[in-house]
Amino acid sequence: MTGRDLDWEGCFNVRDLGGLPLASGGRIAPRRVVRADSLDGLTPQGWAALAAYGVRTVIDLRNEEECGEVEHPAGIDFVRVPLDTYPAPEWIERWDPPGLPSNFGQYLADYPQAAIDLGRALEAAAPGTVVVHCAAGRDRTGLASMLLLAHAGVAPEVILADYEHSMQRLLARWETGVTPDDLATLDEAGREQLRVLTREFLAGVRTDLYLAEAVRARLV
Repeated sequence: MTGRDLDWEGCFNVRDLGGLPLASGGRIAPRRVVRADSLDGLTPQGWAALAAYGVRTVIDLRNEEECGEVEHPAGIDFVRVPLDTYPAPEWIERWDPPGLPSNFGQYLADYPQAAIDLGRALEAAAPGTVVVHCAAGRDRTGLASMLLLAHAGVAPEVILADYEHSMQRLLARWETGVTPDDLATLDEAGREQLRVLTREFLAGVRTDLYLAEAVRARLV
């Protein structure tokens, strides 16, 4: 657990992006953007904790068929930006698995509208905390978080550490037998290769091609 992890009953991979340091000084502001796994399993206590945290908008990155029948509480806007629906099926087959950092650069090059739509959803969000989530809170949410943090000016190594924290949260979940996960079986050499690929992506990504200054202003 980090000081940014949030205990929302029914979720296992929730944390505030606030508190991460900017390369130029200062930090991401708290209670601006929270990254999470699926909210479908939230208990009434979990939803109460989410509302108490000031959440007013939820951006769901999942496909429609992944979403359960959940009665959402009043006073919170729910927006869908299903990242896996932008690529054609043959693209996903070629670049499988598409949700790894090794494929993030190609994804953005071929489907920049996905990142543009993410930024617009954040810009349009009502004042208050925004939750960005997918199913497990690592890959699609990882891409979204990397883009937002890089655009705000967080250093690549800090962004990488945040991504790896999600990997550790999933590993703990996988070890209980609850969530099978291919990356959980990677040895240290495989994990290091993933780090190298993530650094390469972060070194080359041009967030200004997709995200407006208003997105950065929302974060800091």
